Amino acid sequence: MVKRVVVVCALLFAALGILAIIDIPYRDGRCGAQTWTNLIRGPWEVARGEHDDEYGIASTWARAHGGNPCPFIWEWGRYSERTDTEYFPQLHFLIASGASVAEIRSRIVSAGIEELRKKDKLGRTILHWLVVYRPYAKTPDSEARATLVKEVVAKGLSLDEKDSDGLSPRDWARSAGEPLPDTW
Repeated sequence: MVKRVVVVCALLFAALGILAIIDIPYRDGRCGAQTWTNLIRGPWEVARGEHDDEYGIASTWARAHGGNPCPFIWEWGRYSERTDTEYFPQLHFLIASGASVAEIRSRIVSAGIEELRKKDKLGRTILHWLVVYRPYAKTPDSEARATLVKEVVAKGLSLDEKDSDGLSPRDWARSAGEPLPDTW
């Protein structure tokens, strides 16, 4: 009996030791930051400002909201491993994560209107992300962005539709300091 208790305790301590050194990915359920944190310490350690903005989504969100800090809501797992698309439908994620213009255009062209009209968990359309879109190079490409926006607007989406924060894609672009073409 004592031997069994000692073995169980040893296994528990070993398991805790392993958990203490393994980093688990967490994603933010609102702003898009991605972090790897220790299960024992938990995702709250990010509150000290230690996060890895894997796709630049949190930075984009902050720019689109006039530099206001984002109220992080941590959820377990990586964005790229999500099986549900409630937070980010696939096209939203493709844009927000900075995929190439060609990849986004191809997806927009092949998408049905119902896919283009999808909103994410916070009521954002793909236009919210397109107006502040930056490709992987993270350098502004106003011409490519304007072309993508015009293509989506031509399919029936509105630059004035508000998200759950009460901001339209135009508001996002203005707050982020992005140029607003006259054709918008």
